Amino acid sequence: MVPATGPHGPRRRGDGGVGGPHVTVAPLAPAEVPRLYPLVQLACPDMSIERWRAYAEDQLGTPDAIDGRRGILAARGPCGDLLGFCSYVLQADLRDGSALEASDLFAVDMAGGEGVLAAMLETLHGLARGSGCGCLRIAVPGSSTRLRATGDRLVLRLQAAGLAVDCISLSKKLGARGSSGPRTGGR
Repeated sequence: MVPATGPHGPRRRGDGGVGGPHVTVAPLAPAEVPRLYPLVQLACPDMSIERWRAYAEDQLGTPDAIDGRRGILAARGPCGDLLGFCSYVLQADLRDGSALEASDLFAVDMAGGEGVLAAMLETLHGLARGSGCGCLRIAVPGSSTRLRATGDRLVLRLQAAGLAVDCISLSKKLGARGSSGPRTGGR
């Protein structure tokens, strides 16, 4: 389970200065699903509220979500405003034993600051390490052709954080390879 405090979060980043406001990243509570919808629409303009609620229910309302193997992380500003999100799932991985796979990563950084994305990456990294994963993999939207042609800003920022292009996903090797798959929090 992703605890409310400890190595997986909430994580705070920034000092309110040049790096941006304090950002906390923690699991999205089911009651926050409707509040996150406007941000989801910025990332996915064609997403209906019904489809978003069904997706969020699937991510948050399963036994895997309850034991922390999947969920939605939300980044919050100092006043509780939602500034970013991503979905994640812990998976068995042929090459690395286990991997934390994040998708739908979206961050709104005020005034060009990188605090939101940095806080989300730090939290994902901590969650992956704390779960015994051998790899953190972040899928970004788009095709490899578009990524090569445009130098996508998100991809460039993820690469600057130590992730490398791996097909259409980005991976960061975490060192120790797990061999028994993701931990399940006591199961």
